[in-house]
Amino acid sequence: TIAVSDTNGQLMSLITNGHSMSSTHFGAQRYMRAYVHIPMMISPAIKDVMIMCFGVGNTTNATLLYPQVERLDIVDLSPDVLEHSKYFEKVNGLPLEDPRVKVHVNDARQHLRMTPDDHYDLITGEPPPIAYAGVSSLYSQEFFEIAKSRLRPGGFLTYWLPIQQVGEAAALATVAAFAEAFPGALLLDGFRHELMLVGRKDAPLEFDPARMRNLIDATPGLRRELRWISLDQPFEVAAMLTATPPVIQKAVAGHPPATDDHPVLEYGAWMLGTDRRVPASLFSLDEMATWCPTCFEGGLDEDELADLEGAIEISSAYYK
Repeated sequence: TIAVSDTNGQLMSLITNGHSMSSTHFGAQRYMRAYVHIPMMISPAIKDVMIMCFGVGNTTNATLLYPQVERLDIVDLSPDVLEHSKYFEKVNGLPLEDPRVKVHVNDARQHLRMTPDDHYDLITGEPPPIAYAGVSSLYSQEFFEIAKSRLRPGGFLTYWLPIQQVGEAAALATVAAFAEAFPGALLLDGFRHELMLVGRKDAPLEFDPARMRNLIDATPGLRRELRWISLDQPFEVAAMLTATPPVIQKAVAGHPPATDDHPVLEYGAWMLGTDRRVPASLFSLDEMATWCPTCFEGGLDEDELADLEGAIEISSAYYK
């Protein structure tokens, strides 16, 4: 059952089976669009993209902003969700009409199994809530390995982690599964508790403010887009850090990864038990230089460094 809610023309939401799956809310816009903006800031040579789960078209709209994108495959189970995209024209710009877009009404895992290796430069994923029955097959180690095999060298997988929906054990099992496939993975804060898992195939994950500035100068409309979601300043992007690879590896040590035969997410929803904590071990900004080495080597001026230090202080207090 699909519904579109419109609150005074200011906030629109896509609701399926009584659950809000996506919306035009600022927070949703910020983290959903960041799925493509962050990889582009690291390596702008992204031409072939796959988006899992269309929602209201936030990520799709952001992807099509880049002229270097030559092909965008949208994979969604529901033709009805895709049909409802026209209600969100104000924020998505009717992306399904773009000639670069090809729609696949299919399960994302099956689509990837039907796709040859080294096929995409970027895969983004925002499945339904992770505690829903069946969704665990899109968060298992086997799934992440399949996705990695479909990436070209240097390709990215950016993935939604609504960590508050499951308890500590299930959250660590999910991150462990991702880290098994992408040992150099990062955890970023998309917006509050909407976290982003970021993996890259056979290449480092490092943010460079100079590269971001060059990308903005070379991409019409990007500065306005990033200002809209409060990511137009390099310090704001740097401050998205939640956990570096060493922090993640330490946090998941001793926690078995979520696998197809160990679908812990289906039984890890906080409403099913007493384990409602968010893992404190996944939050550390002590290794900011691992994520943004040039930030402290001339990449940011004195005022920007002060802004970054202030953002780190605020984020650290929030995480604590």
